[in-house]
Parts: sequence; structure tokens; C-alpha cells
Amino acid sequence: MKVKLKSLLLCGSFIGIFLLLATQAFADSEDTPIINAADYQDEEKLQEEVSQLLSDPTVTGVTVVNKSQMNNSFGTRLAIGSFRSYGEYLVQRLPNAGYTYGSTIHAAASDPDITMNLDYSTNLAASITNESDLSAMYLSLAAGFSVTGSYPVSYSGSIQAPETNDGKTVDKLTMKAYPVYEKIRMNIWKNGKYQGITIVKKPVGIYYKKGFTYENPAQ
Repeated sequence: MKVKLKSLLLCGSFIGIFLLLATQAFADSEDTPIINAADYQDEEKLQEEVSQLLSDPTVTGVTVVNKSQMNNSFGTRLAIGSFRSYGEYLVQRLPNAGYTYGSTIHAAASDPDITMNLDYSTNLAASITNESDLSAMYLSLAAGFSVTGSYPVSYSGSIQAPETNDGKTVDKLTMKAYPVYEKIRMNIWKNGKYQGITIVKKPVGIYYKKGFTYENPAQ
């Protein structure tokens, strides 16, 4: 039985690692780059980088995450693949599967040759998809952050709406902002019985996405 359980866990780990790599490779690409705000000590430099990337016609969107917000703020986070006991519960952290995106939290539109400032800030709540009855306190201890807390998310930068895009005459440029969440996945057992996978998500950044409408729809 121990051999069978070990094989299942090993198989699950390989699948999780594959999903993690596939998701990150898809998200962090030349047309949708990811940058870490913590790499920029100067806020102005970060704004310049965001604006420069968004002004690149080959870039369709930019993700800005603050990896410093992923640091433990609620005890010591359970390491990937490791187990931890909380009374009658056993928790194993699985590979994450990269970043995940929420629904639109802000949108703005501009005519060609007009510069849009993208300054915006808000507080967003962490979320739980729980297939077990393990309490939020223990989930927070395993995740390393309060799974019932709210976290500040802000972004800035600017973009000038171009006159043309991909050879088409632009009528309007629309910028939409989506929250970016760090996802943590955990296997949970209670008294030796498997309860399922619990997923907790913490807001850690913003995804800016460009959208165009054109003067002649037939273009």
C-alpha cells in the first residue's frame, strides 16, 4: 500500500511539474512578457519599462508581478513536495502551475495620439477553493499568507494610442487590467483519508492587455 501511495504521489508530482512549466512558458513570452516589480528600486524606472513594453506593437500585454509579495507573511510556507501535519490532517504542497488571472478590474480607452496614464490601485482578497474541511488558519500556515486577507495591488505607466496597428487604422485603443494571483495547490488527508486538492490564491500583480478597434471594420 505504501508503494502504491508513493507511486501515485510521484506521478502527481510529475504531472504538476509539467503543468507548471507549460503554464509559465505560455505566459512569459515575447508578446506577453512578465516583469518583476521588485527588480526596480526606482518606481519611475518600472513605469518607463512598462510604458516601453506596452508601446511595442508586437506586445499584446504585459504582466507585472511583485515577487516580494510572495514572501512568507504568515508562518513558514510549506515547501513544494513536502508534508506537514495539523492534528488529524496531513497537507502536501503541490507544484503551483504558474500565475493565474482574474476578471477585469479596470479599463480605459483612448483615441489615437492621446496618452493614457494607467495609474490605479485597489485591495483584492485572497481566495480559497477548498475540497476539505481544513480551517483557514491551517491553510494560511501551509501557504505562508492569510488566505482570508486582502492585499494591495497597484500599477502605473502610460501608453500613447497609435494611429495604426498591424497595418490597420486605429479608432480606439482600450487598456484592460486583470489581477494576477500566485496559486498554491495542496493535497489534504484527514485521518488517513484523502479529501482532495485545495487551491489558495494570493494577489501579486497586474496584467495589462491591449485591445484595438479600427475605423474600417473590414480592414
